[in-house]
Amino acid sequence: MHGIISAVQIPRVPDIIDQIGVTFAQWGVIVGFLALGSAAGLGSAHWLVTRLGGNRLAIGAFIAFSVLTATIGFIQNPIIYFIVAFATAFCMSTFTISVNAQSVVAQNFAGKIILGRFHAAWSIGAAVSAAASGFLTPILDIRVHFVVFAAVSLTIFLLWGTALLNKAEGVDADDHSDTARVPWRRMPKRVYLLAAGLFVGVFPEAAMIDWSAILTRDGLGLHVATRSIPYAAFAAAMIAGRLLITSFTRRMHFSTLASVGALISGVSVGISIIVGPQLIDSNEFVGVLVVSVLWGIAGFGTGAVVPSIFSAVNTVPGMSTADVMARMSLVEMGMIALAKIGMGAVAQGIGITYAFWIVVAAWFAVAVISWYIAKLPVAQRPNR
Repeated sequence: MHGIISAVQIPRVPDIIDQIGVTFAQWGVIVGFLALGSAAGLGSAHWLVTRLGGNRLAIGAFIAFSVLTATIGFIQNPIIYFIVAFATAFCMSTFTISVNAQSVVAQNFAGKIILGRFHAAWSIGAAVSAAASGFLTPILDIRVHFVVFAAVSLTIFLLWGTALLNKAEGVDADDHSDTARVPWRRMPKRVYLLAAGLFVGVFPEAAMIDWSAILTRDGLGLHVATRSIPYAAFAAAMIAGRLLITSFTRRMHFSTLASVGALISGVSVGISIIVGPQLIDSNEFVGVLVVSVLWGIAGFGTGAVVPSIFSAVNTVPGMSTADVMARMSLVEMGMIALAKIGMGAVAQGIGITYAFWIVVAAWFAVAVISWYIAKLPVAQRPNR
């Protein structure tokens, strides 16, 4: 359900930009500074979980960002949009830390790689949301669109998701070791390495969410009815890749799998940028098919990247799971903010097609970092 809420805006990004009356550069600044809302949530996540419990925090956060999402279609002022989106980002980041920390502990209990399936569940929601939103964009008014998706997501979450969140596991996930909290000035360098890996791993997925509709419209020249097809292929293939992670990691290290996959993703999207416009101009059906296949390959390749970075938190000695996760996510968010602003500036000044070469470069960078992480020793911490 979090995936559905997160991806509902993808086909509507051009409409939102027009509705609030901003340029691409201004949009880049807006989505870039939204990372500050996420950073605020990450910085307070440990404190909130300790006092509220992981389950209460997750439930409250989901209710809040569902209600906020429902208001997007009514907003016409860019400042008001930023305030609402900032609050949404805060709630989403606290929810993410609560649930991701529990998933890492569950993986430790299971004794095998299960994070791929966990992240696949998010991707399933995002793919369903992107595909359904793309289909409904020409049909539904933008106000109705966001209200309906937010209401359905919240209803299903309250009926089903709340029963899956165990308070005891939530508390244990946030502090499952007896080590004292490590000051920032003494934080192991490995956390910064993981933060850098998380940044270049998350950025391509975030860019696909924020900018893929703009690329398919302005860079590739797709009709409104087909703009969401390439991203739907990307998201669906990412689901398949994540569901197969357990099988692949029986044959190779998790981070090695992520390194190879990221390299394939960068090459595939790079090829789509080069050949896509010409193919679509000559035959839109063939062009959409080829671009969708290439984006599908990219989605399959990138499926292991982010789960592998989260799984690598057990390589950091002397820090609890949630503490490592929150800190590396906080550093990553700062880097994401700058990257998104840069992405918007390049899209406005040079063109969206050129801006997507930044995404390709990020995939190549995470391929290198993941290859290095695969060689790091694992420092397992005893669970209480």
